[in-house]
Amino acid sequence: AGNLASSSGAASRLRFAFEGTRPFALGAGRALTPTLELGLRHDGGDAETGSGVELGGSLRYADAGWGLTADLAGRTLLAHEDGAYREWGASASIRLDPGAAGRGLAFTLAPSWGAAATGGAERLWSLRDARGLAGYGTDAGMRLSADAAYGLGAFRGRGAMTPYGGLALTGYGRDWRAGVRWSVAESMTFGIEGTRRESAAAPAAHGVALTFNARLPLFGAKPSTKRLREDDPERPAEPPAE
Repeated sequence: AGNLASSSGAASRLRFAFEGTRPFALGAGRALTPTLELGLRHDGGDAETGSGVELGGSLRYADAGWGLTADLAGRTLLAHEDGAYREWGASASIRLDPGAAGRGLAFTLAPSWGAAATGGAERLWSLRDARGLAGYGTDAGMRLSADAAYGLGAFRGRGAMTPYGGLALTGYGRDWRAGVRWSVAESMTFGIEGTRRESAAAPAAHGVALTFNARLPLFGAKPSTKRLREDDPERPAEPPAE
């Protein structure tokens, strides 16, 4: 069997964007937040080259009482010097989060189509290197990510145990994962996770991961900087005058 010759390339992107957002309170911890973005960009390197204009927007609904967040987002390249180049993306997500206590059901469902629907600076900072900019077209197929977890009390109420499972589905295959996390006093977490990757181009691959994280203060807890009013009930009493 022959071997393919190695190759290398470089890509760059200079981007200047205007973004506007305004939340609308709906009462009782609910809010609706639309966002509109207009960007100018210049692409260079071995992928598409030239300047372009892109337009994006999103709409978020949040309900703090239920811990529920729903998002819709879209982005399209309005014009580009490379007339044959097209880029667009759309995404949606719904998340249920039990909050800081980590108890109860947590669920995320996030389908997406095309390129990244949020094309702002956060996408550029999240790329590991410039190769992620070298897109030679847009894959219109749907990608789907889903995760579910349920937090239970553990360690006599001082921590939580969270079994979870997840699925990532693309046109190239499926990634499955399942495991359990334990958290202790919000400063230490450890867990075990099993994974399975399925692809039409290769045999299924399996893996097991053990995780451990701890946050320990180096010099002890910092003293409180809270300022108390004269009439605050938490303010310590002054010693009696002699």
